Amino acid sequence: MAIFRRKNKKEQRQGEGFRVDDTELISEVAKWLGAGYKGITFEQALEIPAVSASIDFISSICARVPIKLYRETKEGDVVHTEEITDDERLSLLNDSTGDTLDAYQMKKAWVTDYFDGSGYIYINKPLGRWTSLHYVDKLYVTVAKNSDPIFKDADFFVGGRRYFEWEFLKLCRNTTDGFRGKSIVETNGRMLDLRYKMLKFEGMLMQTGGNKKGFLKSASRLDENSLKKLRTDYERLTSDSSYKMMIL
Repeated sequence: MAIFRRKNKKEQRQGEGFRVDDTELISEVAKWLGAGYKGITFEQALEIPAVSASIDFISSICARVPIKLYRETKEGDVVHTEEITDDERLSLLNDSTGDTLDAYQMKKAWVTDYFDGSGYIYINKPLGRWTSLHYVDKLYVTVAKNSDPIFKDADFFVGGRRYFEWEFLKLCRNTTDGFRGKSIVETNGRMLDLRYKMLKFEGMLMQTGGNKKGFLKSASRLDENSLKKLRTDYERLTSDSSYKMMIL
């Protein structure tokens, strides 16, 4: 199965001057530290019921689908395909991962991160034997990509420790390099931000009873006590959605 095949890239790494792509690094810094970036976050997008329900529905289906392995053998010009049933990888992918998450929880979290750009699972394979699979929150994964646009390669840093890209199962959305993807808030940010603000506005109307801010005008000058009482009563009138009245 290709997802566990180790890639030998020693020839590409020799003399390559491996470093983070300066262009992408500057872009990331400008996005988060630039002048007043106020885009919606993925966590805020999940507060939108339609977005949360859709992602939960898709990730649940993907997590329940069993993963199978097949082997192709060739006899002359005839190719035979047979299912593999005694491979230790099947247990890791469909049952016990060897981690605190079972296979369903691991794949569900993995697919959910896909909608935020990229999902990662670490392959624990000491001495060439598949031992366990570990879901890694994308917030803890830093990708250091090389600057070669043709022979693309990258290293992964998790908790300050360096890993090779073939040590991870990667699930990237709208990717152009195979290491990082684009979140739904990047490709549909305006629409999601508008819907999120509409929800906040509706919530504010529910809290204030739908009353708008405005001005009160008195035909005569009010003393300090009357003015203070008017402010208090008007604030109570517009503070929530309960039925209240103000006597003028």
